[in-house]
Amino acid sequence: MEASYDVLREIIDTAKGRTLETYREALRYREIPCDSDWRRYLMWRFPPIAQAHIVKAMLAHPQGNTISDIQVTFLLDQGAKEAMAEILGVLLPEEHRLTVGELRSRLKNLPDCMPVFYERIGDEFLGKPGWTPKVFREKTDPGFPQGDSIECFSAFTAHVAVDEQGKEALVVTAHY
Repeated sequence: MEASYDVLREIIDTAKGRTLETYREALRYREIPCDSDWRRYLMWRFPPIAQAHIVKAMLAHPQGNTISDIQVTFLLDQGAKEAMAEILGVLLPEEHRLTVGELRSRLKNLPDCMPVFYERIGDEFLGKPGWTPKVFREKTDPGFPQGDSIECFSAFTAHVAVDEQGKEALVVTAHY
């Protein structure tokens, strides 16, 4: 029997609280003057700390022994993402949402000259200037059915934007 989603959320929330306490403690002794250096330090230092707190919360939870291997993977990934989003003040990553870290890992072996596309949007504006989509089939993801295709347009630009609460997110725009 697998642990319920509520149990997984309890563990993530417990671990996130402990990670934030560790962060606040480290902030007291902050000696790095440049904000970009501080962000790099946080991105290097705190994901493993968040994962350690997740493991401790799993072990301490009364239903911790019901957590499957797949659920452990989810906890380590999602919990670290949520803790880092809170610390860095960015939009909280929901499940199944691409993050900059995942994008970076997918891009690390690709050439800089490779163009970026996004999946076609049902927007009549895109057809008016005579734009035509490129058709692609998934190359490497075994979960994507072979033979299925997606229609895509070139990405216009990407930038960091903020929502109503001032939380940051990377936005790839469809058109100007």
